[in-house]
Formats: sequence, C-alpha cells, structure tokens
Amino acid sequence: QYIFTLDISVIATGFAQLVDEGVIESKNKPIIQLAIDRQIAWSQLKEDWEHAEHYISYLNVLKKVLDKA
Repeated sequence: QYIFTLDISVIATGFAQLVDEGVIESKNKPIIQLAIDRQIAWSQLKEDWEHAEHYISYLNVLKKVLDKA
C-alpha cells in the first residue's frame, strides 16, 4: 500500500510541475518513469481488477507525455 501511494504522489507531483512550469525537470523523469512502470506492473498482477485495462491505458498516455515533456 505504501509503494502504491508513493508512486501516485510521484506521478502527480511530476505532472503538476509540467502544468505549473511547462516542463518536467530531466532529473525527475527517471523516478516518474519508475513510478509509472511499477503502477503498470501492479495493475497486471491484480487479476481480479476489472479496471486494469483502462488504468494501464491511462498510464501509457502518461508515459508518452513524459517522453515529450
């Protein structure tokens, strides 16, 4: 539960910087990428979660935006 919350916080903070400042600092991108990747892995492991496919698709959009930010 702690890692899940940490990942969500890292992702939200990183993209808040993009909205607020128009850029995500390059030094922050690897940790944001790690958080997104962990969330994808977590979603794939939750076999009984009916929303996993949608959640993963949203995370993949965030990955694309992170690459271009």
